[in-house]
Amino acid sequence: MRAEVADRLLEARVAGDEELVGAGATGPAALLEALRVRVDGPVADATAAEPLPAAVLVAPQAAGWPRWFATVTDPSTAPAPAAPADLPTDPPTDLPSGAPSGQASSDLASGEPLDPASAAPSAGDLDATTDGTAAVAALPVLELYTSEDVRLPYRLWGRLTLLPGAELPSFPAAEIGALPLAVGEGPDALPSGDPSAGAAPVEEDEDAEDDGAAEDEAELLAAVTDLASRYASVLADGDASAAAAEFEPDPFVEAVRARTVAEATAVQGVAGTLVEHGPLDGVEVLYAARSAGGDLLAVTAVETTVTMTPRSTSGVLRPGPEVRAAAGVEETDDVLTTRSVAALAFVVPAEQGAIRLVAVGEGLVSAETG
Repeated sequence: MRAEVADRLLEARVAGDEELVGAGATGPAALLEALRVRVDGPVADATAAEPLPAAVLVAPQAAGWPRWFATVTDPSTAPAPAAPADLPTDPPTDLPSGAPSGQASSDLASGEPLDPASAAPSAGDLDATTDGTAAVAALPVLELYTSEDVRLPYRLWGRLTLLPGAELPSFPAAEIGALPLAVGEGPDALPSGDPSAGAAPVEEDEDAEDDGAAEDEAELLAAVTDLASRYASVLADGDASAAAAEFEPDPFVEAVRARTVAEATAVQGVAGTLVEHGPLDGVEVLYAARSAGGDLLAVTAVETTVTMTPRSTSGVLRPGPEVRAAAGVEETDDVLTTRSVAALAFVVPAEQGAIRLVAVGEGLVSAETG
């Protein structure tokens, strides 16, 4: 099935048709792949990489639709990389590499742009190695697939790289299935087996053990309520966020906040910068399931919008290569807006404790002027 998804995405790349991306991807994965196809154009000799064997399978119990499952790849089975001569130097957009840096110049005569690239964190900053891209590629990857309807095939929702040292809890075998947790109501509710159910079913029983289970589930529901918004506030405000104490410190927050400062500093003489973080499409939690030990794996997504507004007609923004390709301009004296999306996987402990980020898949999905 994973190979079939890869083949459908390959068709979009070969044709250079972003409309075909929807046959193999949805959610953050579709946004990332659509930009890749749009920028690259038709790639007649594109090939699909053979999916790595999955070392872990998270398969929630389900009796209806929508359904989802996640795999975690084993990087030890990957063949040695053979980079082609024209391989781009930018890290892949679906790794936790951070949004691309911009460049700005207030001196058109000299033509010497300010370059924050050296200060902006990249994939290497997440694992403290000298070769960040190679190190990230060697990390396990969580791939989440979803099917919204019995008539629809599974599609890739997100590809998230596990953070260095991060560990996932153990899940029941696929034939048993992990217990899903329903969050919210309506079409954005978490899959709960019965798609018409607004919350995970709790048997009516006076047994104290059942009461305890219901209480545990209520606590987990409370922990993931507004999860994306709370984490977005940490991305925006760091330790000053009211939600900061709820999360373990993680390198993604550090990288995003350092990058924000670097980019704003680089253009401060030329443009004002507005950075906004929030849930992708307003959805707080998309997928969640209980581990064998009771911990919750919760997967959601946030988006970051960066708006750079030149202070005068003499201000010229010269973005980095990825933004240039996405926006279709080499430089601009108009407003430049970039949007990136991060798919995030958290482990919410069943007992008291901080929520910890375990995997990220982030990348630029659009850039435009005007």
